[in-house]
Amino acid sequence: MHQTVDGAEPQTKTEAAYHQLRRDILATRLMPGAPLRIAALRKTYGFGWTPLREALSRLEAERLVTAESNRGFSVAPVSRGELEDLSKARLAVETTLLEESIRKGDADWEAAVVTAHYRLSRCQIPAEGLSDDALHDWVEKHQAFHEALLSAADATWLRHFYAQIWGQLCRHHIFLTVTPTLRAAAGAEDGHEAAIAALDAAMSLDQHTQLMEFALDRNLEGALALMKEHVGLTVDVFTLADLDGAGGGGRRNQGMKTVARSALAGAALCSSAGVAWAHASERGYVLLLPTDYYLFGGMLAVALSFLVLVFLPVRGGERLLARRISLFPMPLDGRAVTSTVSFVILAGLVFAGFSGSRDPLSNPLPLVIWTLLWVGVTVLQGVLGNLWAWINPWYGPWRLLVQSGFPEGGFWRLPEALGRWPAFLTLSGFAWFELVYLAPADPERLAIAVSLYWGFTFAGMILFGHEAWSRRVEFLTIFFDMLSRLSFLALSERGRRRRLLLGLPGHKLDGAMALSLSGTAFLLLALSSVSFDGLKHTFFWLDLIGINPLEFPGRSAVVGASSLGLVAMFGLLFSGFMGAVWLGCRLAGEEDVVGTAGHLAWSIIPIALAYHFSHYLVSFTINSQYALAALSDPLMRGWNLFGTAGLHVQAGATLGAQSAWIIWNAQAIAIIGGHVLAVVLSHLIAYRHLGSAKRATMSQIPLAVLMVGYTVFGLWLLSAPTAG
Repeated sequence: MHQTVDGAEPQTKTEAAYHQLRRDILATRLMPGAPLRIAALRKTYGFGWTPLREALSRLEAERLVTAESNRGFSVAPVSRGELEDLSKARLAVETTLLEESIRKGDADWEAAVVTAHYRLSRCQIPAEGLSDDALHDWVEKHQAFHEALLSAADATWLRHFYAQIWGQLCRHHIFLTVTPTLRAAAGAEDGHEAAIAALDAAMSLDQHTQLMEFALDRNLEGALALMKEHVGLTVDVFTLADLDGAGGGGRRNQGMKTVARSALAGAALCSSAGVAWAHASERGYVLLLPTDYYLFGGMLAVALSFLVLVFLPVRGGERLLARRISLFPMPLDGRAVTSTVSFVILAGLVFAGFSGSRDPLSNPLPLVIWTLLWVGVTVLQGVLGNLWAWINPWYGPWRLLVQSGFPEGGFWRLPEALGRWPAFLTLSGFAWFELVYLAPADPERLAIAVSLYWGFTFAGMILFGHEAWSRRVEFLTIFFDMLSRLSFLALSERGRRRRLLLGLPGHKLDGAMALSLSGTAFLLLALSSVSFDGLKHTFFWLDLIGINPLEFPGRSAVVGASSLGLVAMFGLLFSGFMGAVWLGCRLAGEEDVVGTAGHLAWSIIPIALAYHFSHYLVSFTINSQYALAALSDPLMRGWNLFGTAGLHVQAGATLGAQSAWIIWNAQAIAIIGGHVLAVVLSHLIAYRHLGSAKRATMSQIPLAVLMVGYTVFGLWLLSAPTAG
């Protein structure tokens, strides 16, 4: 069984591959600059293409691995310049933590430092011939001593940065401190003895004893000076080793006897490497919107809202929105065929969920459901039109049953009084499963959930008819149909003649019926659930529910808080929207608040679509690549069905400066663009409903304020620090 560096059994093959590769990179068994060819790694480590590719992508995000187009992966290089830079960063952070710890340390802290020093003193100092267990014990006790020295500092962010710095320093220390022994093994003696002496000084118990005494005596000046000396020892080793002076030939056996000792010295100098490993891979793909984008976007939203309300020519806007261009005829209705194919594909994905990898990034089911469907298809619906009508996995099988004799309208009728409240409940269940449930991406559990929902929906269509069930209960069909009202493309049907039309975004809202109260609540629930998905990861929310964001305990610890947060987010948005509509009706002299809200609810769609796109953009960019790879080998049997099983996932590209600039601008443009379109549509809808430009403008002031506030909130979510 593969195990992690701390001995715990990993949950997936990807985790096992990641930990083994990371361990060997940090220990320089995989030397800096060495190529990492997946074919060779498969033979060495015994993992398949997908786990190794995913592990390498995670290591690339940590900057332990580099990737170049057409050259593949390689171990990230090390250099003296980077070592010095990291050492400066360590010095800045560790001395600050040490100073605060000495100032704030109490009797318990003193006892912890003394205890850690005593345990370190009971270990053998690393020397030639020391067993692996003894070496590991010394490293562990040495790490515990340094942690104890800093433990009284109350600075969560600094400790987080400290762990990140050590994650990188560890590899540099091991590689650069092992250089003297490699030179000795090659027969080069110059600098060898001086370098080993510097290593001995770094690992000396005397130095640690003096550091403890300075700390306990509250001798801040002496402790900081000694710590600065300690940090500089590794750079001294590098200088004394003279990397460029290594020769060849010589006394290999004698030199290699001390390789383990020097490697251990590098590990010891890493001190808190274990802590760094625990944090280095968490949320490696976070890409926060810069604050200046957030502030500028908020100001722009206010300005554009004012301009729309004051200067928009409603009659001209109406005429422009009504213009459509006929593209070409659509003679065939192939929905039954495409839907049946979609059903077969879904059945295959569910089978992969049960029989394939348990890793969500290796199994195609979670990647297709949460990435390609919930993100990709959602955006396409708002741009291209109702693609879901062609690919939903129920229509085709249902048509086959109808052709075999089942009644098209079903056996019973759904009560009209139910409205869309059943769909509201199914969407609520979906949102809870996605955002609160412990393991929504677990392939087997997701396969069970998908199977149950497909069966529930298909049974409802048989009993009550496809159209009635789709319009009132099936949340995906309702949600996607609402989004498609915003698209550029529309299908015109006159008898048997069908043509594809092109128009401006929102042109299909011309003549749209007002949503019922249940329909309005449904649409606002869809928006609020995606917003809560962004909120629940922010430091603000985690602090609000009493969770340390840098030590997130997992979903199981926040089920109750997340459930309440999901409900509260909907309650705030729904009450805010209805309150703004009510106030607008008062200003415009309109009495039908619910009917007006039903009309104006359509204008929420651009904001919902824009935030959906912006919120999921980074994860879609990365996970869609994983999906392409997983679809080529859905059962993890070494297949390469579409030639993408060995696809290199460009996770690091998303974090590059140019890519980050593109993503930030795309997010900001989408949010602001969605806001402006929402204000324009809301103004035009109000004009149609109220029949007067003046009354429409008055009615829109409160709603425009709400939209500005929500746009600023969305930009803030994209810029806020996140965890968990």
